[in-house]
Amino acid sequence: MPGGRPTKYRKEYCEQVVEWGKLGKSKTWIACEIGVLRETLEEWGSKHTEFSVALRRAKQAEQKYWEDLGEQHIVTPGFSANTWGKNMSCRFPTEWREKSEVKVDASDAFVSLWKAISTGASIESTE
Repeated sequence: MPGGRPTKYRKEYCEQVVEWGKLGKSKTWIACEIGVLRETLEEWGSKHTEFSVALRRAKQAEQKYWEDLGEQHIVTPGFSANTWGKNMSCRFPTEWREKSEVKVDASDAFVSLWKAISTGASIESTE
């Protein structure tokens, strides 16, 4: 007989977490509502496929909620698009975080110069 405390996991939580996601609730809010730690939700998701799917569906529904909210209120006087955008980038970084990309294109002359400096070889003028 395995030791430890019995799990609080219930299969009926699956539909509840999806419904809470539809209300824009986060995993932390959901964990508090159930009365467990957020990490417990992750643990349940790793042990119960149906709960893992429910968590992903809840996250997707949560994003829909917040996107709809922004769309509905973007023209409302007093609506803070900056605050809403920050909320979105923090909640949904994969799709909403601004990405900056730095591309470096080294010319042949620069590469030759760098090789010469790093190896201590003499530098020949290309002029």
